[in-house]
Amino acid sequence: MKDFVYHGRLEGLQLGFSFAVTPTLASQAVVQHDCDPVSAHLFARALNAGVLCMHTLGDHEKLNLHWSYEGALRTLLVDLHQDGRIRGLISPPNLGEVATERDAIYGTGGRLNVVQSREARVLNSGTVDCSLQHVVRDLGYYFSASMQRETELNVMVDFTHDPEAPVALCQGVMLHALPEADLRQFGRIRERLFSEDVRELLAQPAVADTHFETVLSCLVKEEGVALQIHLEQGPVPELFCNCTEEKFRTSLNTLNAQDRKEILAGGEALVVRCEFCNQRYEFSPERCRTLWEAKS
Repeated sequence: MKDFVYHGRLEGLQLGFSFAVTPTLASQAVVQHDCDPVSAHLFARALNAGVLCMHTLGDHEKLNLHWSYEGALRTLLVDLHQDGRIRGLISPPNLGEVATERDAIYGTGGRLNVVQSREARVLNSGTVDCSLQHVVRDLGYYFSASMQRETELNVMVDFTHDPEAPVALCQGVMLHALPEADLRQFGRIRERLFSEDVRELLAQPAVADTHFETVLSCLVKEEGVALQIHLEQGPVPELFCNCTEEKFRTSLNTLNAQDRKEILAGGEALVVRCEFCNQRYEFSPERCRTLWEAKS
């Protein structure tokens, strides 16, 4: 089944939701960054969580999610656009070499910075402490605390032994309270998002695009309300990067005279990589000299 994202609301409960299935997106990103299993698990979760937020964007808008922690996991970054384009990075990409336990991975604290923009103009921004030691739940806390919209997310990830498509399952749910919601009722439903029944459903591959209805039914079954869904389908999430050789050529012009002199004296090609897609760009000393002479 192809990746997809749905969003909508539960009539009668005044709850909004998103449901995203993104194993293809996650596999491509994990392979692109050569992640080990520990980093791959966190990276896949962050990407899916980003997709779950896509419905919050208006036309031509972009959302930047930047987690930074004090443990072995230093940085997670996800950029997503309203049209489904998404990119990300994780540092380090091989966490299993330094830490596997939660406390060691996250450390004692961290920060999540979120910026919503349109055509480079900031529309909203905010920062919260990452106190939950959980990439996905820290994002939910951001919406609850900074945006004043009670929100919860849960994402499940599983892997295969296929090096070309290592992510077998990556699906998640996002719930948020609409203005007229009963917050006590929402509190009960958000707790069920982490119940054994719901976790088991999220751990099952979505072999049909109606799987989300089963998950939502399980979430609200104890509320005595018939499940009525207003549903919309979002754009298909697609990994992208906007790096170009021209952008790196431009950045070379920012080097000072001493750096330029050392590069030319070394006689070796200058190799740079895009941190988002790992694309490699190589500039020979001759190309660098020609570039700099043209700009002098």
